[in-house]
Order: sequence, then C-alpha cells, then structure tokens
Amino acid sequence: IIGFSEMLSDETLVPRDSRQQRDYAQIIHTSGHHLLEIVNALLDISKIESGAMTIDHDAFDMARMVGECCDLMAIRCQEKGVTLERVIAAGLPPMMGDKRALKQVTINLLSNALKFTPEGGKVTVALVRDKNEFDLSVSDTGIGIAAEDLPNIGVPFFQAKSSYDRSHEGTGLGLSVVRGLVGLHGGVLRLESALGEGTRVCARLPIEPGAAIAGETARIVTFARPPRRQLGVAEPIRLSA
Repeated sequence: IIGFSEMLSDETLVPRDSRQQRDYAQIIHTSGHHLLEIVNALLDISKIESGAMTIDHDAFDMARMVGECCDLMAIRCQEKGVTLERVIAAGLPPMMGDKRALKQVTINLLSNALKFTPEGGKVTVALVRDKNEFDLSVSDTGIGIAAEDLPNIGVPFFQAKSSYDRSHEGTGLGLSVVRGLVGLHGGVLRLESALGEGTRVCARLPIEPGAAIAGETARIVTFARPPRRQLGVAEPIRLSA
C-alpha cells in the first residue's frame, strides 16, 4: 500500500501509462481490503478473548441467511471454477441467535473452503436440523489438513503447513473467529479432514441457546479422515459424527 501509493504520488516514479496506473490503484485497493480484514479479525479475536464480545438473541430465518451467504460467494466460486452446492432442509424453525455473527461464521467457513479448493473442485454447504440443534456444515474437495495439524486448528495465527511451503495467503484467524462466535452461541465445532481428500467443518448450534459464558470459545472435535459426502438425498439427513 505504502510503496505503490508513493509511486503514484511521485512525479518521477508515476508510470505514464494510464493502464499501469490503474493496475497500481487496484493493488492498493485490494491490499487495503486485505488489511481491513486482518484488523477486523484481530479486533474480533481480542473482544472474544477478553469477554467484551456480546451477541444478540433474536429470532431469524437461518435457512435464508445461509442462502444469502451462498449468493454472496457464488461469483467468487464461478471466477475460480469451483462448484457451489447448497443442501438446505425444508421447514426449519427460526434460530434464536445473532444473525450478524452467524453470517460471519458462514462467510468465514465458505471463504476458507474456497481458498483451499482448486479449480474444478466443489464446495458444499448443508443446513439441517438434528433434534434441538442446527447442523451447519461446509465441506470441500480441497487440499485437506494433515493429521498432525488438526489439534492446532482454531488456535489464533496457526496455519497448516510451514510458512515456507504455504501457497495460500492468510492469517490463521478466520477459524479462530468462527470458534469464538460459535462458542458464544453455546455450540461445538466438528472438523474432519485428510490430505488430498478435502475438509468438512460443522458448527452444531442450539436452536435456542442458553446463557453463554463471556470469552468462552467453542470446543473443536477433530477427525483425521476424509469428509463424508452423503449429501445427494432429497431429504437431508444427520451429517455429524
């Protein structure tokens, strides 16, 4: 951001080609948004861990919210050549929770899945009811996570694979924010993954959560196995372990 903005503001360095100037401006714009995402994630993590994060408990249509998130991500999936599939059960009851927070959970999970799924792959979002809980899951056919990395998933700033062989940018904060927001709703995260087989992250959320404990993060249960994909059914069934 600093380097390219300095070049554009210095008459001796600014390129004469207007196309190149636009390229520089686009780099600044993209980098600014990336920095904003990092700052917002840091603020969310700080508020969650300090117990300052509060959530509302209002009734809202969980199925519609998940559909809206899929609509937001559809263009990004098309641009990358990844198929986005939705499996949403009919007749779901209203969710008592914070719509903004759970929308962030869904977007974070979708963004992670898309980031690690190559062209030609598939991302599947599923929302079903299991007794008194919602089962919201996002699965992908991406690169997967090694078994030795699974215990650290959800730890702030942890990123699977070493910094020398990582091919995807990020901060390792996305799933940490998800863990905190799911925890504030009294939920649990379940993650199953295997290298080269893909990943599935499932948020188990009480339909009517009780009083959450400030600063409490969700418990993460991990499974070193390929994610199950029994989604090709007319009526969605229970997907979690």
